Amino acid sequence: MKTTCGFIGCGNMGGALAHAVRTAHPDCMILLFDTDNEKAKTLANTICGDVCDLSDLLARCDTVFLGVKPQVLPGVLKQIGPMLAARQAPCLLVSMAAGVPIASVAEGAGYKGPVIRIMPNTPVRLGAGLVAAARSKAVSDNDMARFMALLAAAGRVEEIQEELMDAVCALSGSGPAFVYWFAECLARGGTACGFTDEQAVTYAAQTILGAARMMLETGQTPQELRKAVCSPGGTTLAGLTALQTEEWSRAVEQAVLRAKQRAGELSETK
Repeated sequence: MKTTCGFIGCGNMGGALAHAVRTAHPDCMILLFDTDNEKAKTLANTICGDVCDLSDLLARCDTVFLGVKPQVLPGVLKQIGPMLAARQAPCLLVSMAAGVPIASVAEGAGYKGPVIRIMPNTPVRLGAGLVAAARSKAVSDNDMARFMALLAAAGRVEEIQEELMDAVCALSGSGPAFVYWFAECLARGGTACGFTDEQAVTYAAQTILGAARMMLETGQTPQELRKAVCSPGGTTLAGLTALQTEEWSRAVEQAVLRAKQRAGELSETK
């Protein structure tokens, strides 16, 4: 796939997705713009991209990622609106601003072309992330397939309905932080058993990695896998007894639900 891809905003997430595009498509031309020119140059040197001004990027790219913070996005959309209108053919506009609906992106830029809204999570940096994507009515099946191919090296790319975006933000967007907290708890248990801090963190991380792969690759449910590890009267069951309290179960569930509620509140303010 020969394409020219642009990134407006070269921060952590924009940079991570730019890396993914470069990995999947070594021959893709990647153009970069950031108000912090040094940040754009650093990313360009890392992924063999080119730094350019905003008008040049908007004129040349067939896919443009908006990697700016939600509070900055309205000003960027207003700025790029005339540049988008001046194009002979529409580009695919991809927004990763949390809480900003597709309709707000299109309205802010006065743009009637194809818009995709995404929610990536931080593990995309390692090619192990989840990118949820919702599309506007102007996005064709070919557009969507091209977009998914662009980010194939980011991890798993899933198309969802936009009304599920707040749920995605809560589960897979915020979820890594919940898992890191659980890893902290596991590691503290390890140090209490005599491991060094470094050993305990390594064992906890490898355990979580292995368990995640088992869920994704065996086709078994978490419940089935959990039961397979538990022997009657064994060590695992003894440990699970400490976890399987109503307070613990509800706390984990409530973490996701409260994150979803907050995502909805942020969406309403846009």
